[in-house]
Amino acid sequence: MAVLKSGSKGNDVKKLQTDLNKLGAKPQLKVDGIFGPRTLEAVKAFQKKAKLKPDGQVGKLTLGAIRAGGALPEMGVPDYKAKLNRALVAKAHNLELAKMHSRFAKVVDVLEDEIKVKVPKAVKLLEGNQKHWDQIVKNSREIVAKQAEFEAIRLSHPDKAKKLAAECEKLRDQSGTIFKSQMQGNQKQADAIFKEARKKVREAAAKIDAELKALWENTNQKL
Repeated sequence: MAVLKSGSKGNDVKKLQTDLNKLGAKPQLKVDGIFGPRTLEAVKAFQKKAKLKPDGQVGKLTLGAIRAGGALPEMGVPDYKAKLNRALVAKAHNLELAKMHSRFAKVVDVLEDEIKVKVPKAVKLLEGNQKHWDQIVKNSREIVAKQAEFEAIRLSHPDKAKKLAAECEKLRDQSGTIFKSQMQGNQKQADAIFKEARKKVREAAAKIDAELKALWENTNQKL
Protein backbone atom coordinates (compact mmCIF):
# COMPACT_ATOMS: atom_id res chain seq x y z
CA MET A 1 0.00 0.00 0.00
CA ALA A 2 1.21 3.48 -0.91
CA VAL A 3 1.96 6.02 1.83
CA LEU A 4 -1.22 7.86 2.87
CA LYS A 5 -0.90 11.59 3.36
CA SER A 6 -2.79 14.84 2.96
CA GLY A 7 -4.76 14.71 -0.27
CA SER A 8 -4.96 10.90 -0.43
CA LYS A 9 -8.38 9.45 -1.16
CA GLY A 10 -10.04 6.07 -1.36
CA ASN A 11 -10.89 2.98 0.64
CA ASP A 12 -7.46 2.86 2.31
CA VAL A 13 -8.15 6.29 3.77
CA LYS A 14 -11.60 5.11 4.94
CA LYS A 15 -10.00 2.18 6.74
CA LEU A 16 -7.43 4.54 8.28
CA GLN A 17 -10.17 6.85 9.53
CA THR A 18 -12.13 3.89 10.93
CA ASP A 19 -9.08 2.56 12.74
CA LEU A 20 -8.18 5.96 14.18
CA ASN A 21 -11.74 6.36 15.47
CA LYS A 22 -11.50 2.97 17.17
CA LEU A 23 -8.25 4.09 18.76
CA GLY A 24 -9.98 7.17 20.26
CA ALA A 25 -9.43 9.94 17.70
CA LYS A 26 -10.78 13.24 19.06
CA PRO A 27 -12.86 14.55 17.55
CA GLN A 28 -14.11 11.43 15.80
CA LEU A 29 -13.34 11.47 12.12
CA LYS A 30 -15.88 11.38 9.34
CA VAL A 31 -15.22 8.21 7.37
CA ASP A 32 -15.38 9.79 3.93
CA GLY A 33 -12.16 8.45 2.39
CA ILE A 34 -10.63 11.94 2.13
CA PHE A 35 -7.30 12.62 3.91
CA GLY A 36 -8.06 16.16 5.05
CA PRO A 37 -6.83 18.45 7.89
CA ARG A 38 -8.75 16.58 10.62
CA THR A 39 -7.43 13.23 9.50
CA LEU A 40 -3.92 14.75 9.38
CA GLU A 41 -4.20 16.01 12.98
CA ALA A 42 -5.56 12.66 14.13
CA VAL A 43 -2.63 10.88 12.46
CA LYS A 44 -0.09 13.21 14.09
CA ALA A 45 -1.72 12.81 17.50
CA PHE A 46 -1.58 9.05 17.16
CA GLN A 47 2.05 9.13 15.99
CA LYS A 48 3.02 11.13 19.07
CA LYS A 49 1.20 8.64 21.27
CA ALA A 50 2.96 5.76 19.50
CA LYS A 51 6.37 7.50 19.88
CA LEU A 52 6.80 7.92 16.12
CA LYS A 53 7.86 10.93 14.15
CA PRO A 54 4.66 13.06 13.89
CA ASP A 55 4.97 13.82 10.19
CA GLY A 56 1.32 13.06 9.37
CA GLN A 57 2.25 10.48 6.78
CA VAL A 58 0.99 6.93 7.15
CA GLY A 59 3.63 4.44 6.06
CA LYS A 60 4.64 0.98 7.27
CA LEU A 61 5.64 2.09 10.76
CA THR A 62 2.46 4.06 11.43
CA LEU A 63 0.25 1.30 10.03
CA GLY A 64 2.09 -1.22 12.20
CA ALA A 65 1.55 0.96 15.27
CA ILE A 66 -2.16 1.28 14.38
CA ARG A 67 -2.42 -2.51 14.21
CA ALA A 68 -0.63 -2.70 17.60
CA GLY A 69 -2.98 -0.08 19.05
CA GLY A 70 -0.06 2.12 20.09
CA ALA A 71 3.72 2.00 20.34
CA LEU A 72 5.33 -0.85 18.42
CA PRO A 73 6.97 -3.56 20.55
CA GLU A 74 10.72 -3.19 21.05
CA MET A 75 13.29 -6.02 21.13
CA GLY A 76 15.24 -5.68 24.35
CA VAL A 77 17.85 -8.26 23.31
CA PRO A 78 20.43 -7.11 20.71
CA ASP A 79 20.89 -9.06 17.49
CA TYR A 80 21.76 -12.57 18.65
CA LYS A 81 23.17 -13.98 15.42
CA ALA A 82 26.78 -13.51 16.55
CA LYS A 83 26.06 -15.12 19.93
CA LEU A 84 24.33 -18.02 18.20
CA ASN A 85 27.41 -18.57 16.05
CA ARG A 86 29.68 -18.49 19.11
CA ALA A 87 27.38 -20.90 20.92
CA LEU A 88 27.50 -23.34 17.97
CA VAL A 89 31.29 -23.09 17.85
CA ALA A 90 31.57 -23.55 21.61
CA LYS A 91 29.21 -26.53 21.46
CA ALA A 92 31.34 -28.19 18.76
CA HIS A 93 34.48 -27.35 20.75
CA ASN A 94 33.03 -28.93 23.88
CA LEU A 95 32.20 -32.12 21.97
CA GLU A 96 35.72 -32.34 20.53
CA LEU A 97 37.16 -31.66 23.97
CA ALA A 98 35.11 -34.52 25.42
CA LYS A 99 36.28 -36.84 22.62
CA MET A 100 39.88 -35.80 23.24
CA HIS A 101 39.67 -36.50 26.95
CA SER A 102 38.11 -39.87 26.17
CA ARG A 103 41.02 -40.72 23.85
CA PHE A 104 43.49 -39.57 26.49
CA ALA A 105 41.76 -41.73 29.10
CA LYS A 106 42.20 -44.77 26.83
CA VAL A 107 45.89 -43.94 26.37
CA VAL A 108 46.27 -43.63 30.12
CA ASP A 109 44.53 -46.97 30.60
CA VAL A 110 46.95 -48.65 28.18
CA LEU A 111 49.91 -47.03 29.91
CA GLU A 112 48.55 -47.98 33.29
CA ASP A 113 48.23 -51.62 32.23
CA GLU A 114 51.79 -51.60 30.93
CA ILE A 115 53.16 -49.82 33.98
CA LYS A 116 51.35 -52.21 36.31
CA VAL A 117 53.31 -55.03 34.72
CA LYS A 118 56.73 -53.47 34.22
CA VAL A 119 57.14 -50.97 37.05
CA PRO A 120 56.60 -53.53 39.83
CA LYS A 121 59.40 -55.54 38.25
CA ALA A 122 61.69 -52.52 38.54
CA VAL A 123 60.59 -51.97 42.12
CA LYS A 124 61.35 -55.61 42.92
CA LEU A 125 64.82 -55.27 41.42
CA LEU A 126 65.57 -52.22 43.55
CA GLU A 127 64.11 -53.79 46.66
CA GLY A 128 66.32 -56.83 45.97
CA ASN A 129 69.34 -54.54 46.09
CA GLN A 130 68.52 -53.55 49.66
CA LYS A 131 70.02 -56.73 51.12
CA HIS A 132 73.17 -56.09 49.10
CA TRP A 133 73.30 -52.53 50.40
CA ASP A 134 72.92 -53.91 53.90
CA GLN A 135 76.06 -56.00 53.33
CA ILE A 136 77.97 -53.08 51.80
CA VAL A 137 77.02 -50.83 54.72
CA LYS A 138 78.10 -53.55 57.15
CA ASN A 139 81.45 -53.94 55.32
CA SER A 140 81.92 -50.17 55.29
CA ARG A 141 81.37 -49.92 59.04
CA GLU A 142 83.87 -52.68 59.61
CA ILE A 143 86.39 -50.90 57.40
CA VAL A 144 85.90 -47.63 59.31
CA ALA A 145 86.40 -49.42 62.63
CA LYS A 146 89.51 -51.30 61.39
CA GLN A 147 90.96 -48.08 59.95
CA ALA A 148 90.58 -46.38 63.32
CA GLU A 149 92.28 -49.35 65.00
CA PHE A 150 94.95 -49.33 62.27
CA GLU A 151 95.84 -45.71 63.03
CA ALA A 152 95.99 -46.44 66.75
CA ILE A 153 98.44 -49.39 66.45
CA ARG A 154 100.31 -48.60 63.25
CA LEU A 155 103.45 -47.52 65.06
CA SER A 156 103.26 -49.81 68.07
CA HIS A 157 102.09 -53.05 66.41
CA PRO A 158 102.97 -52.84 62.68
CA ASP A 159 102.33 -56.56 62.05
CA LYS A 160 98.79 -56.33 63.40
CA ALA A 161 98.28 -53.05 61.53
CA LYS A 162 99.35 -54.77 58.29
CA LYS A 163 96.77 -57.48 58.91
CA LEU A 164 94.07 -54.85 59.48
CA ALA A 165 95.00 -53.14 56.20
CA ALA A 166 94.66 -56.46 54.36
CA GLU A 167 91.27 -57.07 55.99
CA CYS A 168 90.08 -53.62 54.89
CA GLU A 169 91.15 -54.32 51.32
CA LYS A 170 89.29 -57.64 51.38
CA LEU A 171 86.10 -56.01 52.65
CA ARG A 172 86.41 -53.23 50.07
CA ASP A 173 86.86 -55.73 47.24
CA GLN A 174 83.94 -57.78 48.51
CA SER A 175 81.69 -54.71 48.43
CA GLY A 176 82.88 -53.86 44.90
CA THR A 177 82.17 -57.41 43.72
CA ILE A 178 78.68 -57.34 45.22
CA PHE A 179 77.96 -54.03 43.52
CA LYS A 180 79.30 -54.95 40.09
CA SER A 181 78.09 -58.56 39.89
CA GLN A 182 74.65 -58.23 41.49
CA MET A 183 73.54 -54.69 42.19
CA GLN A 184 74.66 -52.80 39.08
CA GLY A 185 72.66 -55.03 36.73
CA ASN A 186 69.52 -54.66 38.81
CA GLN A 187 69.96 -50.90 38.92
CA LYS A 188 70.40 -50.64 35.14
CA GLN A 189 67.33 -52.78 34.46
CA ALA A 190 65.22 -50.73 36.86
CA ASP A 191 66.48 -47.45 35.37
CA ALA A 192 65.66 -48.68 31.84
CA ILE A 193 62.13 -49.65 32.87
CA PHE A 194 61.48 -46.33 34.58
CA LYS A 195 63.01 -44.41 31.69
CA GLU A 196 60.76 -46.14 29.16
CA ALA A 197 57.69 -45.62 31.33
CA ARG A 198 58.43 -41.90 31.77
CA LYS A 199 59.06 -41.56 28.04
CA LYS A 200 55.71 -43.05 27.14
CA VAL A 201 53.92 -40.87 29.69
CA ARG A 202 55.64 -37.75 28.32
CA GLU A 203 54.84 -38.73 24.73
CA ALA A 204 51.19 -39.29 25.59
CA ALA A 205 51.01 -35.97 27.46
CA ALA A 206 52.78 -34.13 24.62
CA LYS A 207 50.37 -35.59 22.08
CA ILE A 208 47.27 -34.58 24.01
CA ASP A 209 48.78 -31.12 24.69
CA ALA A 210 49.37 -30.62 20.94
CA GLU A 211 45.83 -31.73 20.11
CA LEU A 212 44.42 -29.48 22.82
CA LYS A 213 46.41 -26.48 21.59
CA ALA A 214 45.27 -27.05 18.00
CA LEU A 215 41.64 -27.40 19.12
CA TRP A 216 41.73 -24.12 21.06
CA GLU A 217 43.43 -22.29 18.19
CA ASN A 218 40.83 -23.58 15.74
CA THR A 219 38.01 -22.60 18.07
CA ASN A 220 39.40 -19.12 18.74
CA GLN A 221 39.65 -18.48 15.00
CA LYS A 222 35.95 -19.23 14.61
CA LEU A 223 34.80 -17.17 17.59
